Amino acid sequence: MRLDSLNKRIDFIQTEESQDDYGKTTTIETVVYSCWACLYTQTIKQMQNTVGTLLEGSVNFIIRKNHTYEPVVTDQIRYNKKLYDIIQINDVSSNYPDYVTVVAKTHES
Repeated sequence: MRLDSLNKRIDFIQTEESQDDYGKTTTIETVVYSCWACLYTQTIKQMQNTVGTLLEGSVNFIIRKNHTYEPVVTDQIRYNKKLYDIIQINDVSSNYPDYVTVVAKTHES
C-alpha cells in the first residue's frame, strides 16, 4: 500500500438520541476520531457478485491502525458530507498488518 493513497479525510461519528424539554427526540452526533483514509469502491465484477447481499453498494475505507481509537460497527463514517454505516471491520491482514479495512454502506434515513 502506498502511503500517498491515504488522502481522504474521514470522521468516525457516534450518535445519541436525546429528548429536549418539550419531549422532542433529537439526534446528537459526536466526532470521536478523524483520520486519513484510502477509499476503494467496488469493481463491476464485485458489484455483480454482491447483488442481493449485505455488501451490495458497499465501499472500503482503509485506515492506519491507531492504538488510541478502534472503530466499532456502531460508529458511522462521515466522508464528503455523506454518512456511512459500518458493516464490517477487517483488522487482520498478513499483507498490511498496520492497516484496518472498514466496510461501510451509505446511511439510509
